[in-house]
Amino acid sequence: MFLFSPTALQQAVMSRVVPRAVTETVPDLLPVARRDGGAGAPAESFCDVDPKTGELLVRVRNQGNGSSLRPTVTRVILFPGLVPGRSSGPEVAEQLTPVLEPGQETLLRFPLAVTGRIFSITVDANLTLPEERNKGNNTVTGFCPPPPGGPSLPRRC
Repeated sequence: MFLFSPTALQQAVMSRVVPRAVTETVPDLLPVARRDGGAGAPAESFCDVDPKTGELLVRVRNQGNGSSLRPTVTRVILFPGLVPGRSSGPEVAEQLTPVLEPGQETLLRFPLAVTGRIFSITVDANLTLPEERNKGNNTVTGFCPPPPGGPSLPRRC
């Protein structure tokens, strides 16, 4: 014998099972790819070099629905390259990224010689934003090909 009518029981269960609407506002910072490739790189590349200064240009966007609330660090690591005379070890450079509101983007300039180099870009590199929505999109890898007539990629035998 039931103590509750089926309708009352269903209502009691549904009131506990139906989730409440969550309106969480959190940032989601990520590096933004250059759509046209630039500098001979493939489309959707992170190889974006200022032709006048040679600086690596890094765009950071907040695609979340909340403000980043505090500045963060964007880090670029250059790995050993193909250009003769360049350092054979990794080079690291960091820049302070300003507070970004939802949808806002900023441009950072890194005075690094990236031609012929593989590099990684990490936004919120010091994990300043523990509440960030998606940490998986914080790091990307890029490559800027050598100029025409410059050193070529190593070939496999």
